[in-house]
Order: sequence, then C-alpha cells, then structure tokens
Amino acid sequence: MDMITHSLAGLALGTLSGDPLSLTNPIYLSSMLGSIAPDFDVLWGYKKMKRRRDLPSWLQHRAITHSLVGMPIIAATIAFGLHLIFAQTNFWLLFLFSLIGISSHSLLDLMNCYGVNILWPLKKKAYSLNIVPLIDPILISFFLIMIGSVNYIKTLPPALFLTMVSYLMLRWIFFSRTRNAMSLYYAVTPNAIQMIPPPVSLRKWDFSINEVDDISGQVVCFPRFSVMEEENK
Repeated sequence: MDMITHSLAGLALGTLSGDPLSLTNPIYLSSMLGSIAPDFDVLWGYKKMKRRRDLPSWLQHRAITHSLVGMPIIAATIAFGLHLIFAQTNFWLLFLFSLIGISSHSLLDLMNCYGVNILWPLKKKAYSLNIVPLIDPILISFFLIMIGSVNYIKTLPPALFLTMVSYLMLRWIFFSRTRNAMSLYYAVTPNAIQMIPPPVSLRKWDFSINEVDDISGQVVCFPRFSVMEEENK
C-alpha cells in the first residue's frame, strides 16, 4: 500500500476512540504514526540496496518492522515518545492506538500482492493474501468517510469499520472461491494461480498461470463462471 492510504487508515482508526478529529490529539497522532512507522525500514534497506545495487531487495522490505515481534516494540517506542510530550494521556492508551495503527499497516500489506514477513524471525518468508489492489478506492472511501464524520456523528465510524471488515471478508470469499474454481478448471494447485485483485468490481479477476504454458486472462466468477484467456507467446 502507498503511504497516503496507510496514513488515512491510521487517522480513520483513531476515530474509533470517539475523540474529535485533531492532528494535535495524541490518540490520532499515535494511530497515524503507527500506521506509517513500519515503512521506516526502507531507510536502512536503502543503504543495503546501494551497497548491493539490488533495487528489488529494497522495494520488497516489510520484514522486522512488519512482524508480530516488531509491532509491539515500535508501538511502545511511539507511545513513549508521545507520552513525554502529552504526559496527561495514559501511556497504555497511546500504546494501544499505536499498536492498532501498526497492525493496520501490516494487515493492509498482508492483503496485497507483495505481502509481509509477518512471522519473522521464525520464518523469513513473505505471506500474502493478495485480495486487495495496491490502491483500493473502496477502502480509501471508508477511511475518508470515517475521518469526515467523527466530529458530527460519533457512532458512524464504528459502524463503517464493521462494514469495512465485512467488505474485506467478502473479498476473501470471492478470491478463494474463484481461485479454487480456477484450480479445478486448469487441474493445477491453487497456489499455482496468480490472481490479480480488481480495484472495484469483485466479479472479474485477472489471472496468470505459469504452470500451464504461461496462460493469462480474466475470469468472471458470477453469475456464471467463465474464463477468457489469452495465451502468452
């Protein structure tokens, strides 16, 4: 995900506190800083990239700072720093919203095609659900409405949050069912199929299968399952 989407996610999750929106409110600061902090690993990744001249290794970061081990450490660091400035705000409340922001970052990256090393250091492998595009206009709309409504209708952001979770679950259902149907159609394992998440419509998914003569195309998953393929030569 891009940094703007992550920042909006952090602010949107801050609205769940019920506090009026303000960039000087430590709750919003903690959730927003948490939502972008994991990508600070590009700074030392950039040094490694320059040393090895390996751009892909820099772009595909998302290891320590995106892992279950790293998230609480970053959250505690953010909470400690903000607590020094906003001593009247409970440290654990700052820690909670920092952790919420950081978790949103890792979850959003987990749901796109690049994935994250969520289980580092136990497993140095990037996991990806690949159910949302790198820029999802529907998710961004949820975030913007949550941010825009909190000062007027405090009960709306929690309702929108639950609706957003339902939307992501729906994406997962469409993804898994479509990929399983493709697996039967081409007689390959589901992991052999690379699905490309649609930005808006869940009805049509692009795909590619390297195990079957480099086939790619588009699959329509409802109301009738159909495949429109284009063979790469």
